[in-house]
Amino acid sequence: MKFRAAGVIALAIAVLAISNAAFAQSDVNCTGYIPGTFRNVKAFAGCEMDNGTHVTGNVIVQQGGTLLDYGATIEGNVQAHNALWINIEGISGDGPGQIGGDIQITGTTGSPGVGENNTLCHTNVGGNVQVQNNSTASPFVIGGPVQPNLNSACL
Repeated sequence: MKFRAAGVIALAIAVLAISNAAFAQSDVNCTGYIPGTFRNVKAFAGCEMDNGTHVTGNVIVQQGGTLLDYGATIEGNVQAHNALWINIEGISGDGPGQIGGDIQITGTTGSPGVGENNTLCHTNVGGNVQVQNNSTASPFVIGGPVQPNLNSACL
């Protein structure tokens, strides 16, 4: 009887562990700040993540969406087609952001604010980076750490 009870308890613990892991690995629609671990992220307007965000899959910025990434770990790709704006800025005090796959940004239509640039700075990228066919209203600065109070310029 003791062995059966121990087996049932062990099975219950295993089921809870799997359930918790599955919950932590869910897909999410991002419209604000998202701390935690997620499988895939669909970024809509207002999506923000930082070094407290871990994405085991991909981040897809939706048409008209925005992405403000202050050092998240993204194991897969970042893709944006016709996004409003993109700021991927690993913060130097917390270490660089991490993107394990490719970055593909096309057709961006705007910028984070008047006189500001879209950015890809202080982030380690494991794959290729492609930024092309963006509007003249959406300039990009790519490379180096972000310098405070310089309109999102990477230096």
